[in-house]
Amino acid sequence: MSQAMESMWEMELGLMPFVLELFSAAIAYVYLLRRKGRFLSRVLLVCLLAALSPAYMMIFLPRENPGMEIVLLLHALFSVAAFGVLIFGIWFCFEVRLREALYCATCAYITEHVVYCLRILLDALTKTDAWDGGSVWYYLLHAAVYLLAYHVVAKRMVQNHHYETRSLHSVGLMVLALFIVYLMSVVSFTHGLGWFHAIYALVCCGFMLLSQRNQVEQLRMQKELHTKEQIWRQNKAQYEMSRETIEIINRKCHDLKHQIQALKGIENIKRQKEVVAGIEESVMIYETIKNTGNAILDTVLTEKGLLCRENHVRLNVMADGRLLDFMDDIDLYTLFGNALDNAVEANLRVAGERYVNLQIREKVGMVLIRMENPYAGEIRMADGRLLTEKADKEEHGFGSRSIRHTAEEYGGLVKIETENQIFVLRIMIPLTSVTT
Repeated sequence: MSQAMESMWEMELGLMPFVLELFSAAIAYVYLLRRKGRFLSRVLLVCLLAALSPAYMMIFLPRENPGMEIVLLLHALFSVAAFGVLIFGIWFCFEVRLREALYCATCAYITEHVVYCLRILLDALTKTDAWDGGSVWYYLLHAAVYLLAYHVVAKRMVQNHHYETRSLHSVGLMVLALFIVYLMSVVSFTHGLGWFHAIYALVCCGFMLLSQRNQVEQLRMQKELHTKEQIWRQNKAQYEMSRETIEIINRKCHDLKHQIQALKGIENIKRQKEVVAGIEESVMIYETIKNTGNAILDTVLTEKGLLCRENHVRLNVMADGRLLDFMDDIDLYTLFGNALDNAVEANLRVAGERYVNLQIREKVGMVLIRMENPYAGEIRMADGRLLTEKADKEEHGFGSRSIRHTAEEYGGLVKIETENQIFVLRIMIPLTSVTT
């Protein structure tokens, strides 16, 4: 039997396992995607198409002495057909664009090729065929690599049931690189250099997958940094406005004091009491002005105090603001602004007593910040981090992340406690950060 004939039968026998391997690898990359309606029916249809694809190739396989070029061409066409069925299957079963389906299918093909290369190398090292199809080691190797691909690559690339849009721009380069690897594998196959192909293909495919994961993480970090910069600018502008507002409040309080003194000279006692009572009532709102020893902290506490009074939330403050003098003005404003906003918002859902208790004190070289407020409903936590219940998780979840990020910038840490419908935020920052 000619070498071409032997190769033909080898590939013919390997068609179905290849389809199974390719579609199994795709599970790692589509698991987190949102499914379309009648999902199981769609999957069954795609599986039927995938099962029939090798049959199409077998129909056209010549049975007597085919040339090696014909065999390789048919194998290449089959690989393209299986790849196309996978792209269609992902697009047909999941709520993704065609570009995302192509991206997932490419990653799956690369992952399948990684396992293929590992099998070649392991067979060469052990000088056995224990890693070939049908053996226990074959299934264990595929399962291990696909699970690793899911946790190391796919899980970090999907956000909100979609792949990062900008990362999809590189799908063309990935397909081109995969095509080159395939051509090199064909050349190595025809010259009996499978082990050589396995080494460089393993390196190339692994590099492509890891570079994609790193690219997505970098894009995500850039997006988060951009969001933080926008919030920083907004908070800076808000701080400037708040400072001007408080200066106006102070002047108004000063003027009202003199007015009250003047009104005491009114001869009509009843009228005098009415006017004075009205003015004093209007002045009560300005009791929210705090004096902690830190001008920035006073600004944010006064601003949020007005917000609390407007929403019938009692704000209790016991704070030595001088302990926070080492912090940057915007960092300080952002930290307490976000924390107080979250506390007030939680109070708005409470039917009973509404309050926010804030303490800032020093203990054993640490600045201890403790904020406490009631809440209604259920708070979800993951790895000690607060999960937002809002629809726009990317924007609204940034407040809690910003608090943690600001504390960590000064070598501190954040701890959240939820018990008996009381939310407690603890922030610990070392005073040594003043000199670092």
